[in-house]
Amino acid sequence: MRADDPGSFNRTEPSHDEPSVSLAPISPLRQRLIDDMTMRRFSRETQRNYLGDIGRLAAFLERSADTASTEDLRRFQVAMQEGGVGVPTMNAVVSALRFFLVHTLDRPDLARKLVRLRYPRTLPDGALSRPAWRRGSHSGVGSGGRGL
Repeated sequence: MRADDPGSFNRTEPSHDEPSVSLAPISPLRQRLIDDMTMRRFSRETQRNYLGDIGRLAAFLERSADTASTEDLRRFQVAMQEGGVGVPTMNAVVSALRFFLVHTLDRPDLARKLVRLRYPRTLPDGALSRPAWRRGSHSGVGSGGRGL
């Protein structure tokens, strides 16, 4: 696949259990990204997710992800939100794109334009709220009322 092929980031790498048979040569850009992630000891799952997320941008742009502009990144994030992509997924995509832009492309100026979304996290059933924790409701039997 060519470096400017939008699908060049969408191929998954074979696992160590599979034979390493490739249908097409890997693009230099994809190889550089893989090398950057491997050098930082990213897990194979994280690498697969990052490659997929960057491939998602390339598919949206219908061109290579390394050609993205600030406006392209904004449009991509708006399209994901309008498409109903959940906040945790959007933030995971932002992490992948930031890594790609900062470490692989050396474009921190573009990475700063990406928006990470805040979302309220809910406590599991039976968990203490922050105010209850502060009041000392967390002290259990045998703690002498001193807390944990």
